[in-house]
Amino acid sequence: MNKIHSFAQIVVAAIGIIFCIRTFSQMLATFGMLNIRFLTWSVCAFLGTSLALVAVCYFFLYKRRQLAEMIVGKDDLPDSDSKMQWLPAAFRLVCIFAGLYCLHSTAWSVVYELRIFFMARAYGNLHVSERLNPALVSGWVFALAIGVYLLCGAPHFVRWQVKKTLEQCASQQQNQ
Repeated sequence: MNKIHSFAQIVVAAIGIIFCIRTFSQMLATFGMLNIRFLTWSVCAFLGTSLALVAVCYFFLYKRRQLAEMIVGKDDLPDSDSKMQWLPAAFRLVCIFAGLYCLHSTAWSVVYELRIFFMARAYGNLHVSERLNPALVSGWVFALAIGVYLLCGAPHFVRWQVKKTLEQCASQQQNQ
């Protein structure tokens, strides 16, 4: 295992720990939402966040080696201190972290807004239930699309950013 893979595994584990803590706190919040009148919705929200916690723990803590290989590439690369190998891996890790954060925040927003929507409808408060409008739903779809693209490592963005960064480094070396 080379330095790049070790670094990627450490970052993936750190991301997993951060999201386990966030998901656990949100799981406790959904447990606080348990309500007899909305028992089905409350139990579904609690089970959904519990499954998300299990999935995050499994993939980011137990499968971190495979995730690191997916992010960085093959483990049999030669060990090199070249910044050329660190740069794309670092950008991909940042994009994956940003994608996870975007998906996590969007999922929590969807759960929160749907809870308000269903509770308002059940209590007959139609003014509040109008909050679930097409603009809000399209915002969720856009955020999910961005989150999935970032979670995939944002390949076009990473290639563009690496190229621009290397060009800037080369121009700074020429100026010195």
